[in-house]
Amino acid sequence: MFMTRQGVEFYAKQDSYGFRRDFIQKQVEYNTLDQKLPSIIDHFVIDGKGLFFFRPTGDIYRISFFPTENYRAFYTPEGDLELIEIIYSYRTKEPGIGNPTMGHDGKAGREKWIRIRMTYDTIDQETSEERLTFDDVMTPAVTSNVNRKSVKNSLGFIPAIEVFNNMHAFELDAQGDFDPYLDQIAALDDMVRNVRKNLSFFGNPTLVSSRPRSDIVEFGDSFGNTRPSIASQAGFASASRPSTRVSQPYGTMGLDGQIRVPRVIANLDPTDRVSYIVPDAVSGDLNLYVRQYREEILTAMGAIDELSINAGATAFEIKSLFGRAAATAKKKATALYDHGLCRLFEMMVFHEEKIFRDSFAAAIRLKKPIEPVPADFPDERSFDSAMQKYQAEQNRYEAKLEEEIGKAIEVQQIPPGVVGLIPDGDRRVAYRFKGQVFEDSTEDILNQSIVCRNLQELGVDSLQALEYLFPDRTPEERATMLSGYPFRMVQATQQSFGYFLNLIGQLFQTPHPEAPDLPLAADPSLNLIPMLFRSIEFLNKELSYAGRFQPADPNTEPRTLSAADRLRNARESGLYTGTDRYGLSTGEPVGPDYDIPIPVPGSILGSGWGSSGLSPGTLPLGGSGLLPTGVLSGSADLSAPTNSGVPFPIQPGRGSSGPVSQRNQRR
Repeated sequence: MFMTRQGVEFYAKQDSYGFRRDFIQKQVEYNTLDQKLPSIIDHFVIDGKGLFFFRPTGDIYRISFFPTENYRAFYTPEGDLELIEIIYSYRTKEPGIGNPTMGHDGKAGREKWIRIRMTYDTIDQETSEERLTFDDVMTPAVTSNVNRKSVKNSLGFIPAIEVFNNMHAFELDAQGDFDPYLDQIAALDDMVRNVRKNLSFFGNPTLVSSRPRSDIVEFGDSFGNTRPSIASQAGFASASRPSTRVSQPYGTMGLDGQIRVPRVIANLDPTDRVSYIVPDAVSGDLNLYVRQYREEILTAMGAIDELSINAGATAFEIKSLFGRAAATAKKKATALYDHGLCRLFEMMVFHEEKIFRDSFAAAIRLKKPIEPVPADFPDERSFDSAMQKYQAEQNRYEAKLEEEIGKAIEVQQIPPGVVGLIPDGDRRVAYRFKGQVFEDSTEDILNQSIVCRNLQELGVDSLQALEYLFPDRTPEERATMLSGYPFRMVQATQQSFGYFLNLIGQLFQTPHPEAPDLPLAADPSLNLIPMLFRSIEFLNKELSYAGRFQPADPNTEPRTLSAADRLRNARESGLYTGTDRYGLSTGEPVGPDYDIPIPVPGSILGSGWGSSGLSPGTLPLGGSGLLPTGVLSGSADLSAPTNSGVPFPIQPGRGSSGPVSQRNQRR
């Protein structure tokens, strides 16, 4: 409840053009994060960690969350992600069958498994009709029920973030909230189970009598015949069988609508005893101990027992209890949102800005220099010379590109065919709650406004003072809110400016005690001119609040491979020759990973995708099946259908004024 509250909103801390907000909101709506967050939080709290993963799909980034049993993450010595393996299942409808088949678990569709192994340069994808495990080795042996695919990671980085709950101090590992209290939780479960057994066994009264059982209740033989009993002769009828009494039994409805039930069973001797025993199924001490034990476990976990009556007797105690739960949830929300989803959105923004720069360079016919590979040079001296030349060309390329982007932004004219987000400095993404669990009353809002006004009277900056009135707003949003005319601040500043002028006039009219021929204002220690300038500066600031631009922090960028490393890894893995890393032919051309469809976890596909003889996807290259030989402008990533603003391939002599996608027209 405290981790989701009334919803979570993600926003860019710096958004000069307004495109980042629309981009992030679009990803949240497409991936329905509001509906998925409760389940994600459950896995995160119980397992202690999880993996956020995204993959470009058309114009959208598909975000997935995998529990601990579905992934393995491997890190470099510096603590960066180096390799991730993901295994999950999906279902397919068998071809030629009208209705979906039923699996062994009763769900529609035939269950299949997929394993994704991703590094900085390549993505290995394996599909099988049998359950895959992380202990299996991706061997080159080809079987009838396994399909393998190896493609280039066009992103250049691993689009995943592992989040940790209750992280250990000196290692990349964590534990769930319930792990330290497993013994206590198991003991509490045994107590509750015993209480339920007592209720089911002792819940109904027990009849105790000195007469035989056959004389007290209806008793039937193996043939279903029922003999008369004292109960039946006294008028008691069984709900499952008719009474053996011939006459009308007792218990029928009377004239007044009430039921008449005999209180004493007849035909009893003076020495017979019949009574009921009503045992105490759950004693008060046992109930109190179970409740206290549950409260101790929840208190140790930083939560509260909402069913307890021992605490929360007053409003202050309730506020203190829920404050502890809110503090615990805040710590977990920071781990899940700040270090998880927010960093995931930062990667998306980084990639969108990279696409913008590459497509902008392609649109203005600016050729990017190619980084040299050591294997292409005979000796180290020639490679060093080529590297120095590349660095000089790269610096000129970056300077020219930044200059052209600045000119385009200044005149507000982006060339046709440019996609992505405009580079806007700091890429950090933050989160805030759409509403608190306990909404502020009108009295609370009034008190906060009084505090805000008192701080302004003390000289506190209005942006800082408004934090008490709007704590969930960003400084840029508060600056936008201050775009009005603060008449009270202006009036108070004008009055103070007039007071300073009157005081200066009085100083000029008053002679100096030590030099009667000079006015008191001639004393340098009584200079009031800086106060006048300060009041004018304060008035100017109050009337011209604006956002502050912050440059991008290189430390927030995901670790990526250089162009030379990606080219070398592609050559070694055989991605340019149409073979996988095991030397086996893929049987079809290899393209960007954008064009290789991957089923959503738990989905039901309408065909036998991933079965033997079927390929995960094909490139839109026509019937020839050959890689394009036309003149390509910019990076190969721009040739993907995602970036449809640039024609693929660009025809020789044709400019970038071709058809622009709807996405480019919007931006």
